[in-house]
Amino acid sequence: MKKLKLVKIVFSVFGFLAFVFGAVFYWRSFLRVTQGGQEVLAPAEISAGVERQDKGVSGRKEEREEDFLKREGKDEIKLLFVGDMMFDRWIREVIEKKGLGFVFSGAGDRLREVDLVVGNLEGPITDKSSVSAGTVFGDKRHMVFTFSSKVARGLRENNIRLVNLGNNHILNFGMDGLEETRRYLDAVGVRYFGNIGEASEDAAGGDWRRVIEEVDGVKIGFCNYNGFAAHAREKVLEDIEFLNERADLVVVYAHWDREYKKSPSGETRILAREFISRGADLVIGSHPHVIGEKENYQGKMIYYSLGNFIFDQYFSPETRRGLVVEVTIGREDQSMEFEEQEIFLEKDGRTVLKEKK
Repeated sequence: MKKLKLVKIVFSVFGFLAFVFGAVFYWRSFLRVTQGGQEVLAPAEISAGVERQDKGVSGRKEEREEDFLKREGKDEIKLLFVGDMMFDRWIREVIEKKGLGFVFSGAGDRLREVDLVVGNLEGPITDKSSVSAGTVFGDKRHMVFTFSSKVARGLRENNIRLVNLGNNHILNFGMDGLEETRRYLDAVGVRYFGNIGEASEDAAGGDWRRVIEEVDGVKIGFCNYNGFAAHAREKVLEDIEFLNERADLVVVYAHWDREYKKSPSGETRILAREFISRGADLVIGSHPHVIGEKENYQGKMIYYSLGNFIFDQYFSPETRRGLVVEVTIGREDQSMEFEEQEIFLEKDGRTVLKEKK
């Protein structure tokens, strides 16, 4: 009897040791280890192709690009549309003193909650010095923009991974400025689209006037109506037709109409409705710098102007307000639901989300 008890004890000890060693081996495959004070990957992570992520301007670790654009296991995807983004003049001075993270600090978390953020980049990104910083209204240099190269990375780190370039300021530094902008955006993985005439075509014949983003299995086509480019109507109608044959949904991001006017002109209203009639599923407007009207036309939404998102136009309550629009898209039926939230431009350079009503 004593021998039997002894055998049971021995087997129990060996069983316990086997469990401990197995657990250690199992968890080691998941845990990170530290060598020389630096965080490195455990072997299992390396074999799985997991990459170490750098910290963004907000201090939070970035997700990989594919994590933003493809999150499995969801019934819906979320896009967020924002308005005009201008990073020169006073905003540039704030960035130099406090960093780009400060400018985004009042809205960055909201931007990173969705799958993709789309906005209007109201000027080129170059290595040139600003000519508008420190100027006052009336000075001819006041409306000539160029943004620091830091802006490209700041966009990406805040999930603004698709921008419209079809506007009246993108060529403020000429074709060289446009090409610099594209290089900086390409380098960080921010995609772009927009009608800038022949400038929207690569030398190799590629056309980036329109783009298709596949977000979690849903193909969304984006094109631009640029009211400051020649043959703008003809070009956007061509793009809508092209995208309709290849994408599940088509979005027109328009830069149009009159500054500081809340109501669209009759011509703009006719254009927006034509875009819908010809196959667009959503129209987003920019350029007036104030929040404009919205309209449900044939079951599709038109936002005539989202106003400013990042800008230094503090001279009126209307220009300090902007609108962000979240679009929830069903993966199976591509249905769309909309949620709106206002932002406010603080005079210290920050864009701050207001409480939802």
